[in-house]
Amino acid sequence: MSEEKEGKKIINIELKTKEIQVSPGNSIAVPVLLSNHGAQGGEFQLIIEGIPLRWVSITSTIIYLDAGEKKQVTIAIQPPLPTETGPGVFQLVLRIVNRQDSSQTDRVEAKLTVAAKIVEGRLGVMMEATKYTVSPGGNVIVQLSIRNQGLVDDEFRLSVEDIPIEWVSTPQPVIPLKVGEQHKVILNIMPPPPPDTPAGQMPFKIQFISHQVPDQPVVVDCTLMVMAVNEFECTLKPDEIREGQEAFVAIKNKGNIADTYQVSLESEENIVAFEPPGEQQIQIAAGEQDVVEYKAKPNKRPFIGDKVNYPFTASVEATKGEKQTLKGNLIAEPIIPFWVLPIVLIVCLLVICLPLGYYFIQGRSEANQATQTAALFETMTAIAGGGIVFTPTYEIVETPTFTQVPSAIPTEAPTEVPTAVPSETPLPSPTTTEIPTEVPTAVPSDTPVVIPNVGMIAFQSNRDGNQDLYTQDTGTGAITPLTNSPANDTQVAYSPNGNQIVFTSNANGNNEIYLANSDGTHPINITNNPANDQMASWSPDGAWIIFTTNRDGNYEIYIMHTDGTNLQNLTNNPADDLKPSWFGSGSALFSSGEAIAFQSVRDGNWEIYAMNTDGSNQMNLSQNPAEDIYPAGAPDGSYIAFTSNRDGNKDIFRMKTDGAEQINLTSTASADQWPAWTRDSKWIVFMSNRLGNQEIYMIKVDGSVLYNITNNSANDMWPGVQ
Repeated sequence: MSEEKEGKKIINIELKTKEIQVSPGNSIAVPVLLSNHGAQGGEFQLIIEGIPLRWVSITSTIIYLDAGEKKQVTIAIQPPLPTETGPGVFQLVLRIVNRQDSSQTDRVEAKLTVAAKIVEGRLGVMMEATKYTVSPGGNVIVQLSIRNQGLVDDEFRLSVEDIPIEWVSTPQPVIPLKVGEQHKVILNIMPPPPPDTPAGQMPFKIQFISHQVPDQPVVVDCTLMVMAVNEFECTLKPDEIREGQEAFVAIKNKGNIADTYQVSLESEENIVAFEPPGEQQIQIAAGEQDVVEYKAKPNKRPFIGDKVNYPFTASVEATKGEKQTLKGNLIAEPIIPFWVLPIVLIVCLLVICLPLGYYFIQGRSEANQATQTAALFETMTAIAGGGIVFTPTYEIVETPTFTQVPSAIPTEAPTEVPTAVPSETPLPSPTTTEIPTEVPTAVPSDTPVVIPNVGMIAFQSNRDGNQDLYTQDTGTGAITPLTNSPANDTQVAYSPNGNQIVFTSNANGNNEIYLANSDGTHPINITNNPANDQMASWSPDGAWIIFTTNRDGNYEIYIMHTDGTNLQNLTNNPADDLKPSWFGSGSALFSSGEAIAFQSVRDGNWEIYAMNTDGSNQMNLSQNPAEDIYPAGAPDGSYIAFTSNRDGNKDIFRMKTDGAEQINLTSTASADQWPAWTRDSKWIVFMSNRLGNQEIYMIKVDGSVLYNITNNSANDMWPGVQ
């Protein structure tokens, strides 16, 4: 008779405790004791049920036990923060099975409570966390599990205290519960964008009030940490000034904390002097604006000539390192302007000619006077001699001969006023000017703009009050929502065949990479990691997904299969590496025929890098002291598009895949960023705030044609093209 038939178990599994509690995001070690009471050794399979397997870590689920051997193994259970199911109680089941004889088996059960805080009483409350972090303009999901532990059926009213009520939404503020019934509660906290939401800790309370016993509320104390946002904008007022004119650098703090700004003015070869000299520092409260005053004058100027333009730059740098550069122009006059020369020449001529004229006139007058005096003297001499009868005579001074007045001007007053212009060539009369009956128009007002059909363009928008994904058909203009959730869904990218999308979502409380059908259905979390996973891109064959994650302590570029398996770190660098883009390589620098572009700060500023698809041959392509970010490689390997602020603000640039021919395609005063390519590599889609809000635009690869795709008052961002 076998040991099983005698009532003895050949294999046995035991737990030291049947009550296990762990907080989401934390890990707990569960010791398991295994015993082989059989006469032979063998391999045994440990099976874990009742909780997601990704919560579990164990060295091996295959354990070898000799005959009569007892062995302790340890299971680590770590539910993520937050969990997919929220806080709650789970029935953990452990089974052990002989791999050679499945009839030899044993099992044990335990209660696993996943909660950071448990409140006992008439209403039991379990929370996965009590501290939450949120960005202004973003949202955070708070999940609770409540259980009616009273003796009668009841209903409970939910309220949130100490934070603005307009920040909070919940699908069910009143929850009816039968005795022993458990219910999952979801709160969505959405603070407004900066500067309306100040940074810092905000204690708040979650309260449940019983209908049966309203004077005994259940209160849970929590903390909301609002992240600091450093953002500003600046302008020169005016941007063109004259010497000694008062001017200003106007700065507006668009963040949610006070910040200090360093303002420096400079010109090439120090040709412009500024007053006051050196850097100026100014502190501005959140949401406020202020100005830095200055004057400018040239250190050198030409002696003579026309007015001169001296370009200069004003740099504004925030405490956190963000820097913006503005371009200005000083207009200065030379020591002697051109217009003074004719006046000086005229004055010189007058100085020379006036004395000569005076001497000429004076000489003629003296000669005439001498002639008259001599004649008078001779006459008086004759009279004195008695031989001449005095007859006064005078010498007639010769009168200059004048040219006869032309006969065209009559000596008598004409009866008719002559025409100033001969009648043969009359001046054209305004009334006789022929006006065209039709005025040509460059673009007829009734002719609609036809946007080229490049396929579907997906983007993030808050047009329905929440950050969701949408897609627009450029052929018809039709817009279709892809997601509709309280989470922030963003950074969408279509698969090469257009059948699927990947996107970033914080539906689980932290950023994860999700995979879904191209219409947004059946979204699956394929990263499932408490780190910040974002900025996903596809391989050209659709078999791999590359993305950015900080699971190693800094941001790295990872690669994985579309089901989340075969995860590899490609960059392995202590600096931050972000925004990967897989593209066809048109450069001999990358031997595989394909390459991956990404941005890195490993050289001290953001640069565009590229590498082989296995992570080898990492090289700096942009090599510019400006901030070069958000690379996107063209599918045909012709160019890499990227965002750069090297011309003073964020513009869309393109370059060859070896870094050559770096060209600014947009050149506007707005912020143009996050480029994405159409499938034919002829158009670049990007986001821009040139109309005051974020819109999706499309520009030809040579920069010659531009279209506004979305044209909506909401903020439309982070495009991806099918």
